[in-house]
Amino acid sequence: MADLFTETGSEGGFRLDRLELFNWGGFNTKVWRLQPGCRNSLITGANGSGKTTVVDALVSLLVPPRNRHFNQSSGNDRRRDRTEESYVRGAYGTTRDESSLSSRVRFHRPDKKSTVSVLVAAFTNSLTPEPTCLAQVRWFGGSTGRLETRYILSRESLTIAEDFSDVDPRGEYLRRLKKAKNIEVFDTFTAYAKAFRLRFGMRSEKALTLFNKTVGVKDIDDLNDFIRGQMLDGVETEDEFSRLKAHYDDLLKAHRQIELAEERIKLLEDVERHGTEFRNRLDDYTRAQEA
Repeated sequence: MADLFTETGSEGGFRLDRLELFNWGGFNTKVWRLQPGCRNSLITGANGSGKTTVVDALVSLLVPPRNRHFNQSSGNDRRRDRTEESYVRGAYGTTRDESSLSSRVRFHRPDKKSTVSVLVAAFTNSLTPEPTCLAQVRWFGGSTGRLETRYILSRESLTIAEDFSDVDPRGEYLRRLKKAKNIEVFDTFTAYAKAFRLRFGMRSEKALTLFNKTVGVKDIDDLNDFIRGQMLDGVETEDEFSRLKAHYDDLLKAHRQIELAEERIKLLEDVERHGTEFRNRLDDYTRAQEA
């Protein structure tokens, strides 16, 4: 199994304090726990010892499914080998049927109906007293056996052994957990991510996609593209240009109307001046005739 080396630090900011896995990839049948509790961590181990599986568990907890890429440390051809379902069932190899010459995937947990997978991560901040825990529970439910997921955010400490030892498809464990702990439960990753981003002080979803990208940082071909695509919020340039152009046209029309009004005022002032002069001369002429 992979080994964990850590470097401590006291700076503010949320840091991973504990990661727990149950029935995730090769981490089978019991709860596996890593406790970095530090500023930096280094995971070492031989090929197949579970390094990537641990990282992908953290990716699953933090990165939206549409942006998530498992097994990024491998080549492009190997990335497709790992999915949420393969991790939940514990895929670990293939066997070949000699009669049909077809291959079949081997699983640590072949029975989908009885398989439950739980991930829990606890984050702490030296500037805040309470931890923040993220949890995801997966199982195969319904008549189609589709993979289901519940997303949980808690401001109290959660552990798999104490809080998720009795997971059931009907969700009774969640009702019991809500009575015991201050938790929020979400049916979608979008709502769950919005809640924990607010808790962590993330201003944009880009922070999550950036984390996902840095997991496979060796694959960056162009630093400029990386910064534009992963670190800067996207801007709809064409739409913005259209709005600015329309606004400019409105301002230009208003300016022309102001200039036209000023010219009309000037002409009217001349008419008024000449009219006043005419009336004055007419009055002088009338008085002279009367005299």
